[in-house]
Amino acid sequence: MNDKKITWVLLLISALFLGLIIYLTAVDFLYRDEYSSSNLNARTLAREESVMRGTIYDRDGEVLAYSKIDDDVQKRYYPHIKLYSHVIGYSSKTYGKSFLEKTYNSNLLGQDNLNAVFNIKNLIKGEMSEGNDLHLTIDHDTQLRASNLMERYRGALVALNPKTGEIIAMVSKPDFNPNETYLHRSWSDLNSSEYSPFLNRATMGLYPPGSTFKMVTTAMMYEQGMENEVIDDQEGKTTIGGYTLANTKNAAYGETDINKAFTRSSNVYFATMGAAMQNADFKKMADALMFNRKFGIDFPYATSKFQTSKMSNAERAATAIGQGKTLISPLHLAMITGAIANGGKMMEPYIVSSVKTPNGTTVKSESPSALASPFSSETAGFVKQLMIDTVDHGTGTNAQIWGVEVGGKTGTAENEKTDEDPEKTHALFVAFASYEDDDIAVAVILEYAGSTGGSLAAPIAREVIRTYLN
Repeated sequence: MNDKKITWVLLLISALFLGLIIYLTAVDFLYRDEYSSSNLNARTLAREESVMRGTIYDRDGEVLAYSKIDDDVQKRYYPHIKLYSHVIGYSSKTYGKSFLEKTYNSNLLGQDNLNAVFNIKNLIKGEMSEGNDLHLTIDHDTQLRASNLMERYRGALVALNPKTGEIIAMVSKPDFNPNETYLHRSWSDLNSSEYSPFLNRATMGLYPPGSTFKMVTTAMMYEQGMENEVIDDQEGKTTIGGYTLANTKNAAYGETDINKAFTRSSNVYFATMGAAMQNADFKKMADALMFNRKFGIDFPYATSKFQTSKMSNAERAATAIGQGKTLISPLHLAMITGAIANGGKMMEPYIVSSVKTPNGTTVKSESPSALASPFSSETAGFVKQLMIDTVDHGTGTNAQIWGVEVGGKTGTAENEKTDEDPEKTHALFVAFASYEDDDIAVAVILEYAGSTGGSLAAPIAREVIRTYLN
């Protein structure tokens, strides 16, 4: 009897030890980076004091963040103040880290196979070691221009190279000053602000795409053999499933084919076409475009949402014009635009091109990688030409640049505030352009702007494109 009790006690103790081992192993694998970068981790803080944190550069060597010793204390500086607050983030002894400072914390501290040996030697000697440097894909001039253009709005802008996936500019407004002195003085106000300045709207914000989604609907129509459909729009509105959908200002376009519908952004045409499609058509395209799915960017982002359950005729009509339950991030919208510009191939976005030791040895580097192929080259070419037509003589003429072929699509999106105030619509514009060896795709979203994407967002996209191509 006693032997049985001892056996059960031993089994219980063994089970507890096994559970503890499994728990600690899981914590090490799943939460290693989170705990190591936490400002509550005393070991990490002590280690950081012995390492000069690496410098962060733009694609051409512009210094975006650096560390130096002031009054015998290592301090982090962001010379461009707010400009990279939603790209680089902050590194603070009091408030921890965010964005690239957090994601690449171990690299910036030199905790890699190449640099770790030298750091240990320096530690033994009592000398401060040096962390690794980050080299970004960001173009500083384009980032600065984009930020200035967005200054008076809430919203986001993303510009990327459609052929490589390199992020050229990423702006979120409102922004904040990540320097320690300012953070200490303003932390409480920043956290309690109704405008959420810490939120990176470019990657974490989710918005109804509005008429920019007509790029996708057009691609679906082309692949269904519906590109020659014509409707007679005499009233500027249509009722589907008990819901009325209208063109902007109830404009009636008469006999409307896909070219007229796209360049003038006809809700009546695309709602009618959407209602005629099948749920399976929408689901197939949503899956191909990476809705409701993760894509591999080494940066915090939100997953775009698309309704995959059974939709009614009215829901399909609303979805076809970018309303309904569809929500997308500005980054994802730029990726879809880039896929159209890139012959149907969507590239995986990235923002850090390389990690290098202080002596210039490359520790890690990124190279272009295809994420998905949502469109055939024929489909992409068809939509691309319609977008060029839209800028040439449609709703996107404010994006024209002399001597450069620009394609674009305007959007005006209803949102949670529109029922109370019809003027609080989002203004959107997506565009692409190519000049010699430079390619760019841009997505602009202005929150509650109360005007059309063609009037407000298109000029911003134009100037960002112009700055980059220069």
